[in-house]
Amino acid sequence: MANPTFRLVNTRYVPPGVYIGQLIIPRPVNLTADARLPAFVGVGNRLATGKNIAIRRAFVFDEQLTFSPLAPHTANTDFNADQDQNAPGIQLRKQDGTVVRTDFWNFTSTVNGSEIFDEVTISLEAFDPVATYFLDYQSEERTPLDTIPVEELREVVNVGLAEDSPQFK
Repeated sequence: MANPTFRLVNTRYVPPGVYIGQLIIPRPVNLTADARLPAFVGVGNRLATGKNIAIRRAFVFDEQLTFSPLAPHTANTDFNADQDQNAPGIQLRKQDGTVVRTDFWNFTSTVNGSEIFDEVTISLEAFDPVATYFLDYQSEERTPLDTIPVEELREVVNVGLAEDSPQFK
């Protein structure tokens, strides 16, 4: 009698190259006290839904800054910043994770008297010429792409300005 041929079969369409699984046919052996059973493990549902996921509009994460080597030490930002340094999440830090205190740096403008804050100035005491600096800040522009904390986002159903208040479809 011939051995049966086993083949994995999928009941729905999957894109080419998707891993379906592996068929393991155990050989007959003498079992010890701990018997083992073959099992198939499949991929779970990727269509999970989320409720009240906070997305901060036009917030810039991990922008690398290059400060000028001569005093005053300034670095241009990619987007115009909100001047409020004490807002949640706004911080200047070195590549090793050390956060620079807010009284050692501030948002400044390249044009004197302008309300457009497009650069950062760091004090002489806090400046490290060999360090790489990163800035998290709130932009005033619409250009920055919002970071969405969901992978493979398929659809946004409702959007609101506060939790549990879907105001826009």
